[in-house]
Parts: sequence; structure tokens; C-alpha cells
Amino acid sequence: MRLIKKMLCMKKPRKKRRRETIKGTNCKARMIVKLMDSRWQVVYFIGEHNHPLITKPSLTKYLRSHQGIPKEEDNFLRILHDSNLETGRMMQLMSSFYGSGLLVPYTTKAISNCLGCVHKPVVVI
Repeated sequence: MRLIKKMLCMKKPRKKRRRETIKGTNCKARMIVKLMDSRWQVVYFIGEHNHPLITKPSLTKYLRSHQGIPKEEDNFLRILHDSNLETGRMMQLMSSFYGSGLLVPYTTKAISNCLGCVHKPVVVI
């Protein structure tokens, strides 16, 4: 079985939305990897970007590839949710754990989306 994955730079222009605020730069950076003998191997790589990369680590939480809540913190947030704590208060608590709101690797909306997946059991009569 052969699997191939193509990874493109996110600044590559796509179909434009009506409210688009980020302009595509037609960046040619890309990497293609193949699964060979149960190991991923790079078969094609262009690493040159034609735009500046993010320089502030605190902004990486807004990138799609960096979104997500670790499993342990997800479980903790669900406990807080079951204790009827508001999402904003949960974020304040996580900010105090990390030392600052800028250092928390996810947003308040990510917490809200995570807790939106919690379904109450359906009672069938």
C-alpha cells in the first residue's frame, strides 16, 4: 500500500471568500511525502516562502495546524463544564496556569467548540 500526502503553504491562493481579508501571495513552498515501508519519506521539498513567517510564538495558536486542546486539559475543561463554570472563567483559570493569556495554546472559542461536542444522553420514551 502506498500513501502520498501533499503539504502546501497556507498562503497559497485559494477560492476567494466574499469577506477575505488575507491576500494570497502564490507561495511556492511545499513538501510531498510518501509512506514507504511504514516510514514517511520526503520526496519533494521547496522551502522558500515569498512572505514573512510568523515571528511571535503567541500568534501560532491561531494557525489551523496548531489548534487543538491536549487530552488532559480537555478532560479538565469537561470537569469544569460539568461544574457549571463559564467558558470565560475557564480561560481565566487556564491563563493563570500558563502564566498569561498569551501563553495559552488555544482560544476561548476553541474551548467553547470543544465543549459543544459534549452531548447529553438522549432519553427515549
